[in-house]
Amino acid sequence: MPTTTNPVLTLTNENPGTGTDITVKVEYDITFNRLERNLAQLGMNFKDAVDVIGIDPPGSTTGTRIRSLGGGQLDVPAVSSSAKLHRKHELVMSRASLDEDPATILPDNDEIRCRIRFLTGGMPAVSSETFTNQVILFEDGGNQL
Repeated sequence: MPTTTNPVLTLTNENPGTGTDITVKVEYDITFNRLERNLAQLGMNFKDAVDVIGIDPPGSTTGTRIRSLGGGQLDVPAVSSSAKLHRKHELVMSRASLDEDPATILPDNDEIRCRIRFLTGGMPAVSSETFTNQVILFEDGGNQL
């Protein structure tokens, strides 16, 4: 399966002061080996799937899926070209929808991370998961990397 490098999550407050809209942006590079590029030329398709997840406990890679961020069919580079592909997914979400532990009575910070996976058409295979950095979204809409 393709490998992922340089996964980066960025959360940006679109309304400083109110914290009502947060832009969630995930960027990463995908590298296909020669066999995968050959298989793509023969008709196999590859898809990426990105999920925004709330992390518990903080710093881990376990948590609840909040929303699928993006993904879809990948344009696999030809065998004779570079094996690397850059992907970027971006979505504006409400601050409330990023509350990964809504049962907490007091407003609190939320730890957000994205999970990246690859799937193939025609084969029952799913890649191992790659995770972005964790970003802590403070109750006031600010964040810290």
